[in-house]
Amino acid sequence: MDDGSTDGTSSILKNYSRENNVSYARISQNVGKSNAIAHGMNIAFKKISDIGWIGFLDSDGAFSTADVENIINKTNMLKKYDAIYSSRVKMSGRNVKRNNIRHVIARIITSIYGLVWKDIPYDTQSGFKLYKYKYCFNVLFKEKFKTKWFFDIELSTRILNCNNGNFKVWEEPVSSWIDIPGSKINYRQSLKILLELIYVFCLIIRQQKKLSKIN
Repeated sequence: MDDGSTDGTSSILKNYSRENNVSYARISQNVGKSNAIAHGMNIAFKKISDIGWIGFLDSDGAFSTADVENIINKTNMLKKYDAIYSSRVKMSGRNVKRNNIRHVIARIITSIYGLVWKDIPYDTQSGFKLYKYKYCFNVLFKEKFKTKWFFDIELSTRILNCNNGNFKVWEEPVSSWIDIPGSKINYRQSLKILLELIYVFCLIIRQQKKLSKIN
């Protein structure tokens, strides 16, 4: 997915898709990661008739090829799970380099969400995830996502609805991951992040109330 790039990305991806088993799609205006992924998913649903697993991978090159291949291969062994998340855990012997401030903020956010979502994954924001395909996914990605920073969690609440409250996640620690510097967060973005935090927290509470009624 090319989310409204203004440099030479478009021509590079067009050329790459001609030579490989890759489909390229471009959105003329930037719509943000969450809705760009949703756009790509909806294209995939139309083009591919027999989907086993479907997912997304950030294009910043932070993940190694070996880790991507390893996680894809896990789909053959973890059939009882609904999703496989890459997990950026700073374990001994692993080359995982995360921005310390972002890492601490992510842990605080996950801990807060964990108060209402008991089975919340350790690394909710990791940029490589695979999901076992369900037919209801064809509808799940059509509704516009309201969050940019916490799209992964918003998506999880939709999948919980899709799976009647069941969503088993397997987290696979990566052997290598390097934080790619991005744009700095300004005051306006900080306010948006705070509003998204509140919105997603309310989503989780609402979801957990539904699950408690089911159980």
